[in-house]
Amino acid sequence: MDFDEAALQQLKLDFPQVTTIKVDLSDWDATRTAMETILPVHHLVNNAGVFRAKGVMNSTDKDIDL
Repeated sequence: MDFDEAALQQLKLDFPQVTTIKVDLSDWDATRTAMETILPVHHLVNNAGVFRAKGVMNSTDKDIDL
């Protein structure tokens, strides 16, 4: 899952057996729907990250969940 369409297309060319999906992982419904289209899942790379310019002691529960 990636937002870079060119990178996804290249990955698919390099590894035709790989299924790629573009989805916003913070949207639980969209993620569930996307996953249901490819079941069963044998291996999954869930690669997502968010940068917050706060110290951990200043982070809220919502920041950590994100």
